Amino acid sequence: MLTLISNKTLTQNVLRNTGNVKSRLASSVGRLASGKRILKASDDAAGLSILARLNSDIRVLQKKSHAFVKAKFN
Repeated sequence: MLTLISNKTLTQNVLRNTGNVKSRLASSVGRLASGKRILKASDDAAGLSILARLNSDIRVLQKKSHAFVKAKFN
């Protein structure tokens, strides 16, 4: 729905609020991309399950890496 804003003050408020939302969205995406959200996994069950799966994947990759190095150099 398109709404025309004829008042300069209202227009400035809309632009400021839009900028704030964009900034918060960028911040949230940045936190997710960096893993900060996962570091706080104890806050909710979904984050905790993601953390558990990532830790499991890391352990599997470490074991495979050690086995590969051991097989290559022995």
